[in-house]
Formats: sequence, C-alpha cells, structure tokens
Amino acid sequence: MCLPVCAPQTSPGPALSSVGADPLRLNGAIQVLRRYSLVKRDAEAKLLNLHRLVQLVLKESLDAPLQRQWAQRAVLAVNAAFPAVEHSTWPQCERLLAQAVTAAQFIEQ
Repeated sequence: MCLPVCAPQTSPGPALSSVGADPLRLNGAIQVLRRYSLVKRDAEAKLLNLHRLVQLVLKESLDAPLQRQWAQRAVLAVNAAFPAVEHSTWPQCERLLAQAVTAAQFIEQ
C-alpha cells in the first residue's frame, strides 16, 4: 500500500488495487481499517481517505530507506493508474497528479 506516502485524504483506490496481488485480500484489509475508523472509502469516486495523523504515524514508523521505497512504489502505482490525458479524464488526472507530486516529494527528501 502506498498510503503513508500518498497525499492525505485522496489516496487513489485504483492505484492501490493495481499494486495488490489479491483484490479480495486488499478489500479485507481495507475493511479492517474502516472498522477502526483509520480510513474512509468513497466507492463511487474510488478513493480512500486517510486521516493526516494516521498517515503521519505510519510514515514515522518507517526508516528513511523504507519511506523512499514506498514512495517509489506509490509513483509506479499512480503511473499505472494514470489515464490518457484528455478533457474527459481531467478530474481523474487531477486527483492522481496530487498523489504523484506528494510521492515524488518523499523520494526527494
């Protein structure tokens, strides 16, 4: 999961599912997180909303090399989920661009 290195409150669900080896296990993990109010799921928009404090705790629990590794994975996941840039896909591009910028900033740190 790229949640610790994604932009808060707009983590792309499709990007996460493209990384997960088993969509059923991924959904199960998300359900557990939702049960404890750690994330909220917007199924219609295909987004996961992660509270900023939860994100900070997750990020701080990783050492620098592991943070960088997860940031690189996040960039790859967002890249895989990014649609062709056209007027009709602009809202999705806009959401995913925020994720890519945030992950790239983590890589540069």
